[in-house]
Amino acid sequence: MIDERNALQHRFGSPNTLTTIFYMNIAQEFFKEVLREHYDLNYDEVITQFTNEKELLKYKMREPSDDTELENLKKLSKVHSLGALLSAMTYLEKMTFAFGKEIGLEEELRRRPPWHMISPRFLERFGLIVPDDLGKKLDETRRLRNMAAHGRSEPSKADVSKAIDSIEEFERFLSKINIETAKNKVSEYLIEREKEREQRRLEFEEKNG
Repeated sequence: MIDERNALQHRFGSPNTLTTIFYMNIAQEFFKEVLREHYDLNYDEVITQFTNEKELLKYKMREPSDDTELENLKKLSKVHSLGALLSAMTYLEKMTFAFGKEIGLEEELRRRPPWHMISPRFLERFGLIVPDDLGKKLDETRRLRNMAAHGRSEPSKADVSKAIDSIEEFERFLSKINIETAKNKVSEYLIEREKEREQRRLEFEEKNG
């Protein structure tokens, strides 16, 4: 953050929107921690004394806490499409991680990015068949996110709205899954994978003495 600030002042730098959002989040977390640790104060209560209520509500729409908040992100996309998209992606990652943990894939997700959990190919291993149409929408959502994250394009309001609709549809799909059945499939998969790893290890040791 200091380097970015120096570049701005001395080298006429100009951070893009994505970089700005990234540092804004870091700064917010810093102030939350300082106020809590050293002053025993709640950031959300303190910040209302120093900002316009309307602007604060608009800013908080970036932080979805449940499925109803996705509607707020659709509203935000009309004002700030990139901010709404990044927040929607954060929601999707939290949702998929929670689901993965529930069916026994917590360790797996520590080694893989959250995006892996929305791959129809990956989910099919556990008998979770994502409809083709939904799979295409999720691929498009991931592509949109990658394009924006790498600064290749600015997502339009319509693009972000479609992405949020896809996330809502995927959430409904996950909510209908039988958790116990999925857990059994995951357990079988992990046992089988461990057997394969052990077999490969034995073959390697036999080959290399």
